[in-house]
Amino acid sequence: MKIQQTVSAILLLQQGIEEAIKNYTGFAVLEKKVFELALGVSRMMLEWALRDLDDVMLAERDRNLEVVGFREKTLVSLCGEVVMKRRLYKDRK
Repeated sequence: MKIQQTVSAILLLQQGIEEAIKNYTGFAVLEKKVFELALGVSRMMLEWALRDLDDVMLAERDRNLEVVGFREKTLVSLCGEVVMKRRLYKDRK
C-alpha cells in the first residue's frame, strides 16, 4: 500500500468527521457517522491490501504460470463487503 493511499484515506476520514461536527445533532448521530466513516476507510484500505497481495503473488509465482485474466469477487469482512480483484493463472505445461 502506498503512503499516498493511506494519506488520502485519513484525509477522507478527517473531512467526514469535520462535516459530522458541523452538522452535529447529538452524540449518537456523531458516533454513528464516525463509525460508518471508519468502516468505509477500513474497506478501502483492505481492498488496497488485497490488491498489493495479488501483486506479490504475481511477482513470486511459478514462472510456468501465465496470467490469463482477472476475476472480481465480493468478500464479506468485519467492516462490510469488500471487492477483491485478483489474477487468474494457467499452467503453461
